[in-house]
Amino acid sequence: MILCEKLEKNLNCLNVLFQAQDEEIATITKEDREKLKETEELLKEEEISFRNVVQSILSFMKQTKSEIMNLFYDYIEIFNDRNSYFEQKYYEAGFKDAVALILRRIKK
Repeated sequence: MILCEKLEKNLNCLNVLFQAQDEEIATITKEDREKLKETEELLKEEEISFRNVVQSILSFMKQTKSEIMNLFYDYIEIFNDRNSYFEQKYYEAGFKDAVALILRRIKK
């Protein structure tokens, strides 16, 4: 249903354009070109500026994403190093306690 409505709307737009062209309303004259010349140049400049900004944003986002991921991985590495230290410390203490307990039981 929606697709049919869109097609019908587009066909109506095309029909209007064809009628306008037939009536030479849509034809751009030399006078039109002269009046639009400055605007067209400004539009081209703005389009170039816009594309440059979008490109710089995309580049920045890629760089920023990479930097964030590197910071995150650095954090995880330090976090794991710290946890490894405590795991080793507690493991050694637990192992010493177990050996001491076994030796006490053997002595009895």
